[in-house]
Amino acid sequence: MTNHVHLLLTPTTPLSACSLMKGLGQRYVQNISRTYQRTVGIGVRPRFQRNPDKGLTFLRYLLTYITVFAIYNDLRK
Repeated sequence: MTNHVHLLLTPTTPLSACSLMKGLGQRYVQNISRTYQRTVGIGVRPRFQRNPDKGLTFLRYLLTYITVFAIYNDLRK
């Protein structure tokens, strides 16, 4: 599946990850609007999910999920 990415971020401030995702979303919408010559912004539902520190067990699970997901999709090509 090449239509999404997983990001594991360590923000320097509590809102820096949110600001990053907001900026990426705005650039994406601008690019789509330019490409398809739209003058009205398109509605993009928020896909960014913020999961504050849930402990080391969750971090290990997340790293395993990201790694296995990448390997699985690489093998399917």
